[in-house]
Amino acid sequence: MQSPVAKNITLVISSLVFTFLIIEVVMRLFGWWHIYLQENQNRLSATASQDISILCIGESTTALGGANSWPRQLERILNNIQNDKTFRVINRGISGVKTTQILENLPGYLNKYRPTYVLAMVGINDETINLVASTDSSPIKRSLDEAHLDSLFERLR
Repeated sequence: MQSPVAKNITLVISSLVFTFLIIEVVMRLFGWWHIYLQENQNRLSATASQDISILCIGESTTALGGANSWPRQLERILNNIQNDKTFRVINRGISGVKTTQILENLPGYLNKYRPTYVLAMVGINDETINLVASTDSSPIKRSLDEAHLDSLFERLR
């Protein structure tokens, strides 16, 4: 027979595992729901006139925002400022991906949507600036690693 302490520890651990499992399931369902809504909006855009299509690729800055994401705003702006052509903007942004993953998906998107133009907002998830703690006789200071920062600025375009 287990002691009360062992039962309590087992209960706490199983509760934590169950909680994390529920959180994971909810997050995955939210992700699938978001992709479903994005695909539905892309299908609605596809039924419009095929004059000019623009494929937008990128990370969360492209993917998120629903009707207020920059690809949806771009479509509204382009269709409101002129009457000659109809613009169809396809949002294929994916949250949390890096540029290499976006490039791997690009050929499939090009075959599926056959866009006139492709716009990309990428790179946010690729590099991070590491903050380094330096110590001396004064309290701890946080400073940027200058070599890393210089190389980061060199890669910016």
